[in-house]
Amino acid sequence: MSIPTFSVIIPTFERPQKLKRCLEAVTKLNYPSNKFEIIVVNDGGETFSNELLSSFKEDINLTILHPPHLGLAGARNFGAQKAKNDFLAFIDDDCEPEVNWLNDLSSQFNLTPNYLLGGRTVNALQTNIFSETSQMLVDYLYDYAAKSNPNFAFFTGNNLALARTGFFSIRGFDQTFPVAAGEDRDFCCRWLESKGEIYLLNAAVVRHYHKLSLKSLWRQHFNYGQGSYYFRRQRAKRLQQTVKVEPFSFYFRMFLFPFYQTSIWRGCPIAFLFFVVQCANTLGFLWGSLAYPKNLLKYA
Repeated sequence: MSIPTFSVIIPTFERPQKLKRCLEAVTKLNYPSNKFEIIVVNDGGETFSNELLSSFKEDINLTILHPPHLGLAGARNFGAQKAKNDFLAFIDDDCEPEVNWLNDLSSQFNLTPNYLLGGRTVNALQTNIFSETSQMLVDYLYDYAAKSNPNFAFFTGNNLALARTGFFSIRGFDQTFPVAAGEDRDFCCRWLESKGEIYLLNAAVVRHYHKLSLKSLWRQHFNYGQGSYYFRRQRAKRLQQTVKVEPFSFYFRMFLFPFYQTSIWRGCPIAFLFFVVQCANTLGFLWGSLAYPKNLLKYA
């Protein structure tokens, strides 16, 4: 059985210590060192230091790129353009892959080389209820897609992999997104529209160290609301449909989901935060509908 080669792409912006911890985890990957490269895309940040990463170059095949500020989607695309290997694996700088991450992706690609794979991302800050809420919401979206609506399926960009040729067949991530939110869902949607297959690979685990407060959780999901509007408008234009939202049952099941995942005492505050998040998302969606009028939007 062949051993796939990977280009691991890590976009970063003004978070050198988080990037350092991410790379420390990457050096521990249980995968042949000559079968993967690491591409760090410094997306216009000024505090980034090559000295910080110099020690890693002895342990891994590391390339550091310094494009002008392109945004998250643009940084991922820029890294992919410079990639040399057959498969691309995307991870964020505030994440740490488990040691068998590439091994698990490799095993699945040997079975389904043309699939888009999404791994399982877990909240590494278990005492932070805001971080737990944000990750549990993503878990619900994955669960909803698996059980109720396969057309809804998407993977977050911090644990996503596919063949390099497949990535460019749909022109990568859409760089016209006004905020760093929704571009990964748009990418997966266009992949499905192109008749591509997807697969959720729970064995490929990434730990997410995203420290949130109530304020930053609100801001995050306000931005997601804007991204959601932009994503839906782009999809509606491609398919020549009206902008659609999920049915009432989607939201009803969402508010029940925390109680199936944790104790009632933990589930109650998370369900309340789900409500807060949906308020932020709705306001962001409405803001997006005013800020990005139909005649200014472009096809992805």
